[in-house]
Amino acid sequence: MSALDGVFNNTNGLKQSEIDEINKSFRQFDLNNNGYITRDELKQCLRGANVIALDAVVDSVIKQMDWNHDGRISYGEYIKFMATIYRGEHNDLKRQLGSASDHVGSVSGGSY
Repeated sequence: MSALDGVFNNTNGLKQSEIDEINKSFRQFDLNNNGYITRDELKQCLRGANVIALDAVVDSVIKQMDWNHDGRISYGEYIKFMATIYRGEHNDLKRQLGSASDHVGSVSGGSY
C-alpha cells in the first residue's frame, strides 16, 4: 500500500480538485514510488521541467517540507506543505525560488 492509498482525513481546508492536483504532483515527484520524495528526486523533476535550482534553494525547500527531519518528504508532509502554498502562506518561499516556485507543486508546470 502506498502513502496515497490510505485515507487522508485532514484535507487542510483544500478543495477536492486541489487534493487531486497535489496527489498527481506527489506521484510525479516520487520517482521510485516508495511513498517519499527525496532531494535527488526533487532536483531531477525540476531539471526535467527545465528549472535550474541551486542546491541551497532545493535544500531550503526540503527543510521547510520535512517536518520530522528524516531527510525525505512523506505524502502527509507534502500535502500539509502544499496546503500552505494554496493558502498563500509562503511568499518567502516564492521569493527564494523565483520561477522554480511554479514547479514545486507540479512537475508539469502548474502555478500555485
